[in-house]
Amino acid sequence: MKLKINNNWIKKFNKPIFICGPCSIDKKKYFFKTIKKLYNYNIRIFRAGI
Repeated sequence: MKLKINNNWIKKFNKPIFICGPCSIDKKKYFFKTIKKLYNYNIRIFRAGI
């Protein structure tokens, strides 16, 4: 598999970028609980391990 790196999307942001989320998801409800709290802090990029 060839990986193509595209860094152009990052130039659209004029503020620091925070990518947040839990290290792993045990249950869906915990993931959404975490996301709702992060969203209240204006975090818009999320990630999580499975």
